[in-house]
Amino acid sequence: MEKKPYRIATERPIAGRMRKVDEVVNLTAREYAAEIGWGGLEPVEPEKPAKKAAKAAEL
Repeated sequence: MEKKPYRIATERPIAGRMRKVDEVVNLTAREYAAEIGWGGLEPVEPEKPAKKAAKAAEL
């Protein structure tokens, strides 16, 4: 099964561990369906190359 990244929007437990805001978790479609009812998950969109370069320049 393919896993997709999701960002934690609200501090909450997933897989028996408390997750912090902005932490990224990889979930299968089945895991996501089970967790989305509790809220606090946002799909992670791939960054565009320009954003990656700007972010790297800031560091």
